[in-house]
Amino acid sequence: MTVDAVTRSANVARATLYRHFPSGNDLLAAAFNSLIPPAPTPPAEGSLRDRLIALVLAQAEVVAHAPAMMAAMSWLALGRVLEGLP
Repeated sequence: MTVDAVTRSANVARATLYRHFPSGNDLLAAAFNSLIPPAPTPPAEGSLRDRLIALVLAQAEVVAHAPAMMAAMSWLALGRVLEGLP
C-alpha cells in the first residue's frame, strides 16, 4: 500500500491526507486501530478482585477470537521503530 494509492482511492490530495496523518505509518496505524475491537467494560457489581478477573477473562476472549488483531496491536506497539528497518 502506498500513499499515492490511498489518495487515489480516497480521491483526496496528498496534502489533505498529510493534514490528517503526518506519515504513512500514522495512516497505517489508524487503519489497524479501526480494526481493533473496543476493550471490554468491567462489570459494575462485585469486589474489585472479581471485577478485575472478569475484565481479564473478557479481554482474553477478545484475544482468542481476534489473533490478527493482536498481531496488528503488536505491530503498532513497535511504533516508530519500524521506520529504521530496511
